[in-house]
Amino acid sequence: MSPLWSPLIVLGAMTALATWTTARLRRWVAEKRILDVPNERSSHAQPTPRGGGLTIAVGSTIAGACAIVLHPIGSWVAVIVGGALIAAIGWLDDVKSLGVKIRFGAQIAAAIAVIALSSASLTVALPFAAQASGVVALVLGGLWIVGLTNSYNFMDGIDGIAGTQGVVAGLGWLWFGLRVDALDISIFAAALAGTSAGFLVHNWPPAKIFMGDVGSTYLGFALAGLGVLGTMRDPLLGGAGALLVWPFVFDAGSTFVSRLLRRQDVLRPHREHLYQRLLIAGWSHRAVTVLYGGLAVLGVGFAALWLEGAAVAVLAGLGVACVVLWMGVLRVERRAG
Repeated sequence: MSPLWSPLIVLGAMTALATWTTARLRRWVAEKRILDVPNERSSHAQPTPRGGGLTIAVGSTIAGACAIVLHPIGSWVAVIVGGALIAAIGWLDDVKSLGVKIRFGAQIAAAIAVIALSSASLTVALPFAAQASGVVALVLGGLWIVGLTNSYNFMDGIDGIAGTQGVVAGLGWLWFGLRVDALDISIFAAALAGTSAGFLVHNWPPAKIFMGDVGSTYLGFALAGLGVLGTMRDPLLGGAGALLVWPFVFDAGSTFVSRLLRRQDVLRPHREHLYQRLLIAGWSHRAVTVLYGGLAVLGVGFAALWLEGAAVAVLAGLGVACVVLWMGVLRVERRAG
């Protein structure tokens, strides 16, 4: 069988399975009253079932076990086991709120495990032919894993936005895996994309179920873990993986820095992300989600250029995209008065 067919079969099977299981999970969590009740920081008006990301975590973990069989290295075990831990903590947080220390502690522990088991061959390609290895690469990898796990969680605030990013980034990593003959990476990425797509059937605006922390933190950790695993095959894949999720990284990062400079509590929930500001200014959930989906697809194009060595073009294009997004939000807010 051609290497291309295996990931495509996984993609289709996981999409169908996640569509079916999310429908049943939706009814079950509603019966158990596992609901997201609106508050002053919410973007929805009605109590809505949450925890639908459990289907993403379970389906992708199963595919991850297959990836370990194909390429049995410690890094894969750390990504899959660490992802399961992150998902379990996220599920408990969805059912009954856990403290920040518990969630953050689990994320740090999982990140350390991935980095420790990847240290022997971790080299990160940076712009202008520079490379980071040794302690620098380990620090960058650890910050990347914890940072993206939390950024993805912060960005899961409106219908469809996190699921759409999961589909695009998963498909991007499927392509990366095929490019470097890493069938294990392609199969796991296909599962991430497929389960995200199946969940999105029920989460597309207006959402019938929310992803919850179980899904958002798992997706963030899994995509960050793929960045580490991919970098071990090709140093360029770390940067390419980051470009796939640049809308989430830029939105979460710029908002964090802005609040930090204004001496606000960066850990306190708020509605100051760019996507939330668009919603407050009058855009619909669907419009904002489509915008961010388009920006994620643009990230695939940036990644393709990065892999071809066009770092200058990528940095220039990414800079323009960030400025246009930021200025566009300001313009929408001004028009809204």
